[in-house]
Parts: sequence; structure tokens; C-alpha cells
Amino acid sequence: INRFITMRHRFLLGFSFLYLTICNLIWIARDGRPPFWDMAAHQSGALRILNAISEDGAGALATIGSLSGFYPPLYHSIVAGFYWIFGVSTSSAQLANIPALGILMGSTYFIGRRLVAPIAGATAATLVGFYPFILWLSRETLIDYWLTSLVALAFWILLETDGFRKRRMTVLFGLICGLGMLAKWTFGLF
Repeated sequence: INRFITMRHRFLLGFSFLYLTICNLIWIARDGRPPFWDMAAHQSGALRILNAISEDGAGALATIGSLSGFYPPLYHSIVAGFYWIFGVSTSSAQLANIPALGILMGSTYFIGRRLVAPIAGATAATLVGFYPFILWLSRETLIDYWLTSLVALAFWILLETDGFRKRRMTVLFGLICGLGMLAKWTFGLF
């Protein structure tokens, strides 16, 4: 029983992630709406990237920035990767948010664990996954879900730099910030 009590935060975190992932998979499988608004634009940008890489191979990497339209290319490239793996569909584009869910919940957990306690981190990670707006974003092809995940990841790694005294973590923090800016230029405001 003592072992269960000391491990309950891991059960809460794992169960919450699994539950949200399964619910999102069910939602995506049953959602027959066509993409609208920004969702369609992001899916089109990802399709342009996929087509360019399919046609030109590695040479297309130089043009990716212009293929994602108004936005930086990271999110569209991730969606293009999911198109390549699962085929071109709205469902494939929505599946690209599953890794972001793991990043968001994991980063929130480690922030809470570092600042308070493991159970506080697991509780915070569970809550953030179930916030209504975050939950809605997790099921749509929108940059903001990945942006939220990368901000949480950057904040966690910033804490791990120990005031920039840990060189490896400091370099990792810089890389994550670069990825964040490649996801959406408003990353720096967070």
C-alpha cells in the first residue's frame, strides 16, 4: 500500500494521458466535419509541404518556409509528417496533436513536481489536459495546441537550467525556444 501511495501521481498522470488520448482518437474517428477556417488553411499548408518533399526530396527543405503561408513552418511540417505516415486526411492532421498532448502534460507534470510535489505536478498536468479550451484545441488542426505545449516545455527546461548554470539544459532551452518561434512567432510573448 505504501508503494501505491508513493506512486499514485504516476497512475494519475498515466491514466489521464491514456484517457485523453483514447477520447481524442474516438472523437477524431467519429468527427465527419470538413475543416473550416484556419484548420483548412493549416491542412493546406501541410499538404503543400508534403507535396514539395515528395516531388523534390531534401531540396524542398529550402522552400518549406514559403509553403506554410503566413505562419512559420514547424507545425505544418509536423502535420505533413502525419500525412506521410497515415495518409492525407483531416483525421491524420488531427492526430498530429497527440504528441503535443504528451509534451504538454509531461512538461506540466515536471514543472509541478519541481516547484511543489509529484502529486501536485500530476494534478496540474491532468487539469491542463481537461481545460475546455485546451481540450477543444487538441482535436483541431490549429497551431496553438503545439504552441502551448512548446511554451510549457520551454518553461520546464528553463527551470532545469538552474539559473543558466547547467550548460546542456541551457542549450536545450535555446533549441526549444527556436522550435517555439518556428511554431508561431508569438512564442516569445509567453
